[in-house]
Amino acid sequence: MVLGWAAIRHCRRAPKPALDLSLLEHASFRHATLAGSLFRIGAGGVPFLVPMLLQIGFGWGATEAGLVAFATAIGAFAMKPLTRPILRRFGFRTVLMVNGVLAAAGVAIGAAFSPAWPITLIFLALALGGLFRSLQFTALNTPAFADLPGEKLSAGTSFYGTAQQLPPALGVVLATTSLELSRHFSGHTTLLSEDFVTAFLIAALVVASATPFFARLPRNAGAAVSGKFD
Repeated sequence: MVLGWAAIRHCRRAPKPALDLSLLEHASFRHATLAGSLFRIGAGGVPFLVPMLLQIGFGWGATEAGLVAFATAIGAFAMKPLTRPILRRFGFRTVLMVNGVLAAAGVAIGAAFSPAWPITLIFLALALGGLFRSLQFTALNTPAFADLPGEKLSAGTSFYGTAQQLPPALGVVLATTSLELSRHFSGHTTLLSEDFVTAFLIAALVVASATPFFARLPRNAGAAVSGKFD
C-alpha cells in the first residue's frame, strides 16, 4: 500500500509520468476507465464460468460445452454492425446506462441454467449475453478518447490500454473465489451446479454496479464520434 501511494504521488508530481493521472480529470475518460473496469471485472468471469458450469455442473463433454459456449462469440460478432447505428441514435450515455442493465441480466441468466434447459435455449441466452456485452465494450472504449485533447491522446492510449489488462484477470479471480466460497459454506467437497448460481449472480452484481457511474457522464459525452448532439 505504501509503495502504491508513493507511485501515485510520483505520477502526480512528475512532468512526464508513466501514468498521467491528470487524464482522470476528463469525465468521459474517467468513467470509461474506472467504471469500465468494474464492468470488465464482472464480465471477465463469464468466459470462465460458462464452460465450467456446462462441464462440471452439467457433466457435458468438452466439445459439446465448447460449441454451446461459442454462442457468446457469435452474439459479439452479430453486434458489431449494429453498434454504430445504436450509438448514433441514442448516444453513449444512454447506451451505457440501459445496456449496462441488459448486460448484467445477460450475466445473471447463467444462474438459472440447468440440465433441464434445451441446448437451443442456452445457446440463445448466451448469444444475447454476448451481444449486450459486446455493445458495452465498444461503448466504453470509444468515448474514452473522444473528448481528450490531441496532446493527451498518446498518454491516454497507454493509460487506458494498461487499465484494460487487469480487470479480466480479476474477473476470473472473482469467479473462482465465488465458487470456492459457495462450495465451502455449502459444506460439500466438490463443486456442484448450485455453486455456479452464486458465482453468476455476484458477477452480474459487479457488472450492474458500474451502471450508476455512467449516469454521471455528460449528456453529450462522445458526441463528436456518435453524432448524437441533443
